[in-house]
Amino acid sequence: MEAILQLLIILDSTEPPIWRRVQVPAKINFRELHEVLQVAMGWENLHLYEFNCEGYRIGEILNEPELEGFGSNELLDADTTLITDLIQENSEHFHYTYDFGDFWEHTVVMEKSMPADPAVFYPYCLGGEMSCPPEDSGGIRNYYDYLEILKDRKHPEYNESRIWVGRAFDPLKFEPDKVNRRLRQLKTGM
Repeated sequence: MEAILQLLIILDSTEPPIWRRVQVPAKINFRELHEVLQVAMGWENLHLYEFNCEGYRIGEILNEPELEGFGSNELLDADTTLITDLIQENSEHFHYTYDFGDFWEHTVVMEKSMPADPAVFYPYCLGGEMSCPPEDSGGIRNYYDYLEILKDRKHPEYNESRIWVGRAFDPLKFEPDKVNRRLRQLKTGM
């Protein structure tokens, strides 16, 4: 029976914490994990990413001449590096950075390894708290500034901020069923 890893993902510097708990196949590579994290957190996969694990950097190897000098040849290839190549023990953690402009940093903790449940489609989101910040909101400090603005309808930037994040945006809302529907569409499923 296939092994499953249970991971806790926490968006760093958030209070209360923005987090997700997911279960993924143990044979998942870091590119596939990136796709799972994008869906679970609520990101839109518009930017580059990198994992940092046991002193190794893992990401996309870009063979584009205009990107030479950005260190892409110093990365382990996310397409060929499995999580279990670097993480073996419960409670081990690693870091995931998404969007090198806004610099969204996440801590990922391997909580446990277990046999797959044949009744569950993996990857699977067990739960989480809080909505993910909108893409391109300028990083965690700017995101919290937006939240403060949205509390005050008389703030001069209220209307612009409300339009930018969308009328339906609720920073307290997290919908695991919606996440799981999107996870079932990934090619990492088993």
